[in-house]
Amino acid sequence: MSVRYSPEVLSYFRSTGAGWQTRMDAALKILVKKDPDWLKKLG
Repeated sequence: MSVRYSPEVLSYFRSTGAGWQTRMDAALKILVKKDPDWLKKLG
């Protein structure tokens, strides 16, 4: 699988140190759980 993220998003999560990928995954899980239809709102 290949995923592209904006430089700003990568920079933010990488700046949090070791385990940044796990934190990114956790953040996405929170978003999906909070608003399952968030992707539809992007247009």
